[in-house]
Parts: sequence; structure tokens; C-alpha cells
Amino acid sequence: MRTVEIVKKGMFRSERVRLNIPVKWPELSPGQFLLIAESFCKDISDKDFISKLMGYEVNNLPDYFIYKISECLQFLYSCDAGIDKFFIERLPDTRFHAPGHRLKGMTFEQFMHIDTMFNKYVRNNTDDNLNMFVAHVYIRHDECFVLPEDYKKHLFSIRKKQLLQPTKNAKIIAKRVDKHIKYAVFLNYILIKHWLSKSFPFLFPEDDKPSSSEKKSKIKIPSLKWLDIFDSFVGDDIAQMDKYRSMPATTAFRIMNRRIRESQKNKK
Repeated sequence: MRTVEIVKKGMFRSERVRLNIPVKWPELSPGQFLLIAESFCKDISDKDFISKLMGYEVNNLPDYFIYKISECLQFLYSCDAGIDKFFIERLPDTRFHAPGHRLKGMTFEQFMHIDTMFNKYVRNNTDDNLNMFVAHVYIRHDECFVLPEDYKKHLFSIRKKQLLQPTKNAKIIAKRVDKHIKYAVFLNYILIKHWLSKSFPFLFPEDDKPSSSEKKSKIKIPSLKWLDIFDSFVGDDIAQMDKYRSMPATTAFRIMNRRIRESQKNKK
């Protein structure tokens, strides 16, 4: 955080206000992150954005002050560092929750679906694709992508888990969730992808510096063919396929990242 002091001189005394400005992605509150998504959608003016971000009306302040504040917010134009959490823990007016810190609670199966829906939205950029993407990220606590093994053995037991119905959930999200919140989830996932590239560089390699023509395009995020990767991960252990699908996502990433690293070493 960076502390800024505003001094407004009056006739008898001066008023001093101290404000904290975030200078890194992790320093943002959920409300501030949502505000950034609104700004990226160009649905708010620059001065209104800074005022709400700081919690202080800046419209009557000198332009030079606005400029200096904008300098502190340059991190918003770089996603390289990434982030390992979802800012919005639960979608408003729903029971849909995000995975925890460092993707806690997310299975490998869920991640493959999320990443596939993310790339689909990047390509087609439709509201339906965005709703489906969000419906795979945010799920109820009693939903899952792969039923636990003991649920399959006890057919008549009262189940506390049920298989996800993404199309049904996407319709709920389309009706109840504001577009800025959904875009915030999309932006958040881009930051998570960059965090994954830093944490598992062999599995999630980042592209080289983009050319001048690529810089003009919207988003350049490498996409992976998850069916091929999953088949390679499972190998001949087909009977245990569900075990791999329900494995914690980061555990699967760690194993695959190590395999790729060792394979590249052996080729040298």
C-alpha cells in the first residue's frame, strides 16, 4: 500500500486526510477489484473510478494530483505477477462459491472444464459463454464434478453431494449476477493463469514477448488441449481414471510439471 496525504487549506485551519492506495493486485479488496472490472468495461469515468477506489471525492482536486494517483495504479495494466485467489468468494444472491486460496477445493476435472470454458469465451466473447464459464468456477458446496467413490458403492445412501448441472446454474447466473461481477471473475482467472505460469512453468509456459501486432489484440493466454494432457497423465492406469479426475488440481499440476521437467532434462 502507498499512503497519500491530502491537505486542503482553509481560512482558519487546514484539513488533512490520509488515504491508502493499493499498488499490487493482492492489496485490493473484493469491492475494489469489482470496481476495476467495471472500469475495464468502460462503464465508469476515470475520476469516478479513482474516487471510489480511494474512498474520497477527487473531482475538485488538481489534475496533477489525479495524474500522480494514476501512476500508483500502473500495476492494473500488468498481469505478469498473477494472483492465487478469487476476490469474490460467493456470487451475490446465489449459493455459488469460488475455490479457496491457491485453488483449494478445486479438482483437476473442474479445472479442465473451467479452462476450456475460459478459452471458449475468449474466442467467441458471448454472454452465454461467459455465464457457462462462471458456472464452472462457482459451484454450490453440495455439487461436484466427480462423485466420491463411496457414493457409488452405497446406492441407497442419502447423498450430500450431487453432480454439477452447469447449464442449469448458468441460467441462474444469467438472471441474478451483474455483468461486472461476471467480468471480474473472468479478469480474476487471467491473473490466476499467470500465477499458474509462475508456479508450474513447464505445464503452463508463458508466451515470449508479444510482437507489435499481438499487443494490439485483446488477450493472449496460451490454451492447452486438456483431453490429450489428461490421457497422457493417466497413461495405462485407466481403471483409476476417476482418481485422477478428482485429484486436487494443484497436486495434479505439481506431478505433471515435474514429469515435463524431467522429460526435458532427459532429452538434453
